[in-house]
Amino acid sequence: VTHRAVFLREAQHSTITLAAVEPDGRCFGRGDEYLDATKCARAPDDVRRSVRWMLVIPVASDYDNAERCANAPRRGCHDPIRYREDELTALRGKFQFDASDDPRLSSPGTHKLVARLSWDGQTLAFPVAATEKVDDASAGDLFEIVVRRGDGYVGFLTELLGVPFALGPAWIPGSGHQTDLRLAADCVALVVYGRRRMGEAVPYAAPQAIRSRLELVGSAPALMSEDGTVADVGEVKPGDVLYFGFQTAVLSRDLPPRGRLDAGDLIIHTYHGVAEEIPLGRLPYRRSAVEVLRWPPR
Repeated sequence: VTHRAVFLREAQHSTITLAAVEPDGRCFGRGDEYLDATKCARAPDDVRRSVRWMLVIPVASDYDNAERCANAPRRGCHDPIRYREDELTALRGKFQFDASDDPRLSSPGTHKLVARLSWDGQTLAFPVAATEKVDDASAGDLFEIVVRRGDGYVGFLTELLGVPFALGPAWIPGSGHQTDLRLAADCVALVVYGRRRMGEAVPYAAPQAIRSRLELVGSAPALMSEDGTVADVGEVKPGDVLYFGFQTAVLSRDLPPRGRLDAGDLIIHTYHGVAEEIPLGRLPYRRSAVEVLRWPPR
């Protein structure tokens, strides 16, 4: 593993290879890979059998940077994110695998991994920052498989599926913004992330500031009425932003009948827990007043 992150489109294949490197520069693995033009030797059978690939999953919670940091008076202050590990048993004993070998690695979202193996009586981890239990400090060094549904705005948003909610995601000195790093996002950071991944210099800001950048498509005093009727807010399309004042979300899939919002349309948002994609009819704030906004043409 020589890259911290591999970016893939959904259903795209990518081979991931692990090599163990000794202090003298010798490397070991399956025996058919190369490191800096040097062929790696085959690792001993007991080492090969010991390989475990762990999926590192953020604990879903409402991380609150604003409360912990008194509205973030110093750069980098944030509510530490907690993680748990779940072994990918289909990859047990493998120095090499394809991202499609486990559906959890090939679905849209950010998937953090750590490899653990036994070597000369010691338990080693790759990356070494995760030798002990993964925590907030080491999570940014983990290997990632980042899967998106496509190359457009909504496609890039799907890279954040499963990323934990944090109110007021922070800039981490020497690393970057928590959302750019796919470590945490709040509702408006998710909306901005897709544009930044498209190469636009859109700053992370409060919902009201982002609203001023967008064009109004339509509005309603309630997105959905008590009887389940979805408001007519004009002709919509995937990528439109639903703005509720206190919350933002994005229309990710406009299912038939197309061109208008209905309860079955899919929405990407982060509200509590983690970023997710759910039907509009399940939005917890669906009874609230809404504006439908659109990013202007590039």
